[in-house]
Amino acid sequence: MVTSIRSVSLGTDVLPPHATTHGFLFFDLNHDFDAIRHSHVYIPDLAFMGSNKALFFFEIDLGAASTK
Repeated sequence: MVTSIRSVSLGTDVLPPHATTHGFLFFDLNHDFDAIRHSHVYIPDLAFMGSNKALFFFEIDLGAASTK
C-alpha cells in the first residue's frame, strides 16, 4: 500500500520557474470522516526562491459544496 501511495503523491518540494507539478496530498483522519466537513487546506508563505518575496497564499475548503 505504501508503495502505491508514494507513486501518486505530490513528488516535489520546490518548483523551478514556470514549472508545474501534480500529485495527491494524503491526510490521516484516524477514521473520523465527519471531520472532513470542517476541514481546510491552508498553504501560507509561498515565496520566490532567492528573494523570499511573497508570492501568494491559498485556502481550499475540503467540505461539501454548499447548495444555493
